[in-house]
Parts: sequence; structure tokens; C-alpha cells
Amino acid sequence: QEARSIALLDSAIALDPNYLHARVERSRIARKNADWVRAESELREALRIAPNQPRLLIALGEVQLKQTHTASADSAFAQALLHDDSINIAAHIAHIYSEQNHAERAIEYYEHAIERAPENARLLNNLAWSYAETGIELERATRLSLLSLQLDGENPIYMDTYAELLYLQKHYTRAFAVIRRALDIENRQQQSEYSDYLREQYEKMQNALVPQTSM
Repeated sequence: QEARSIALLDSAIALDPNYLHARVERSRIARKNADWVRAESELREALRIAPNQPRLLIALGEVQLKQTHTASADSAFAQALLHDDSINIAAHIAHIYSEQNHAERAIEYYEHAIERAPENARLLNNLAWSYAETGIELERATRLSLLSLQLDGENPIYMDTYAELLYLQKHYTRAFAVIRRALDIENRQQQSEYSDYLREQYEKMQNALVPQTSM
């Protein structure tokens, strides 16, 4: 009963404009419905009530990024990190940038997080993948990917990152061997989440290998 929820939240806000929980919930529903203007308005009001709350600043930045207000989003994210310089905050911001196809900015925040957690396999993998997306510093990205596999060597997604980096550097035989292993591991899972994607990667790398083997 979303319409009823919205009406009740709007009534609560009308009765008490400083009702933080109502503002946050109203912004959440607006974000769910891609009503970015309303979401931003409610988040700004929430921040007026509770200034400098990192989670609210991150939500505001994400909404602004959805509206392609990049400079404003950058400012909100920087302010969030200023008030909570933690691994989770930096990683969350990096993930948002990555989801919105801003790989260069994602790299900056993943690098920030990695400085504080140099043995976090997920962060190492995500940073390596962000480098792969941009096509820069591929040798460094390969080292980061290998570090993630040293920490979690049976993770098919981390293996996919490593295979992709090998592929980008034209090491097709090694890339194919790694992605084949990743697909084998994923196929053994009872609830396989990434099989279709990994199969596409397998076919891509197999196709790159064919011209070499036929020569």
C-alpha cells in the first residue's frame, strides 16, 4: 500500500517538518520510484535536521549522480568521507560510482579504502575490475587481482576479473584457462547466480583463442 504510506508520511511531515525518520522514509520511497527531485529535496531536509550524517550525504550524492549533477555528488561524497573516514564509507561511494559507470572516480575511492584494508579481497577485486573497465594500469590491476585470489582462490567472480585482465593484455590462453575454471566452480553451486555471465565470458575468451590455435 505504497500510496497510503506516502500519504501518511506526508501528513507526518506536515505536522512535524523536523520528523527525521519520516523525511528519510519519504526519500527512500522517492528513490525507489526514481523520483530523484523529491528524493533530493527530502534528503536535504533530513540533512538540515541531522547535519553531516555520512549515510544521508551518501544517499544525497547518489541521487545527484542519478540526475547527472556530478559536481554536487562529488561534493556530497567528499563531505561524507570527511565525517566518517572509514573503509565502509569509501567502499560504498566507490560502488555507487562504479554502478553509474564512473570507473575513474570509483578507482579513487577504492584506492582510499584499500589503504586502510590492504588485505580485503572484495575491495582488491573491485579495484582491479575498475581498472579493467578503464583499460589503464592493467599490470597493477593484475597484481591486485592476484592478491584477491591469494585471499579467496575459489571465488569465480575474482577469477573472472583476473581472466578479464589477462584477456585485455592479450594473454588469451591463460585467460581462457582461468575463466574455464571459474565457470566449473560456479556450475557446481546449487544456486548459480553468475553462470550465464561467466558463460558469456567463456565464449568471448574461447573466440579470442581460436585464431591462435588455427594458425
